[in-house]
Amino acid sequence: LGGNGFLAIYLTGVVIGNRRLAGKPAIRSVLDSAAWGAQIAMFLILGLLAVPDRTVAAVPAGLAVAAASLLIARPLSVITTLLPLGRLRRRHALNVRELALLSWGGLKGAVPIVLALVPLMNGVEGGETILDLVLVVVLVGTLLQGLGLGPIARLLGQTAPVPPEPPLRLELSGFTPIEGSVLDVHLAKGTPAIGMGLHQLALPDHVVIAAIHRNGRLVAPRGQVLLEEGDHLFLIAAGEDDVTLPDALQRPTVR
Repeated sequence: LGGNGFLAIYLTGVVIGNRRLAGKPAIRSVLDSAAWGAQIAMFLILGLLAVPDRTVAAVPAGLAVAAASLLIARPLSVITTLLPLGRLRRRHALNVRELALLSWGGLKGAVPIVLALVPLMNGVEGGETILDLVLVVVLVGTLLQGLGLGPIARLLGQTAPVPPEPPLRLELSGFTPIEGSVLDVHLAKGTPAIGMGLHQLALPDHVVIAAIHRNGRLVAPRGQVLLEEGDHLFLIAAGEDDVTLPDALQRPTVR
């Protein structure tokens, strides 16, 4: 349509990513690796284009821009976009602590670098100044927000145990219905389902247990099997993009 190419690619990704795709986990894995490679390349290009003397001179203005972004622009954008979304759809509603954490986190480099290169490549007057400012903002954001994200998340009570990597990888492929999905649920210490039988889980009608991985071996998912701490449950869901698990399978939150 003659508009911004970056925005067009982003919107295409939003549309495709929210459709039902065959092989979606494999596609996500490949694109995730490609995205990391692209981010590394962007930071390398930023470093190659940086001039130390200009960067030092841009520090005061860069710090002012970084402060405005962190304390004003980012919180304002989060509130003005997510609050109306939460009112439209209840499952997108966020509390004050979640909004505060999102205001602190967010993108810290790749997108600003790409946008800063555009005026420089097109010979726009002041393009070097924009690049220098972005360099300072990116460095401050990466260090300050990156290092502070964990402590702030714990302060706001928004942390949870990180589940271990799934010991197996199950994927629906072939000519199976594309709306199906495979979930790995790890039973960490404190999960209510520990000690319960499979028949007591009250899973949704469209969700079944395909396998249980326990201490390096597979356990057949029979109704009388009692769940143990450390188990990995592999669930197959059909017909819904968002699967709401019963309370017994919800991971405990660390406060």
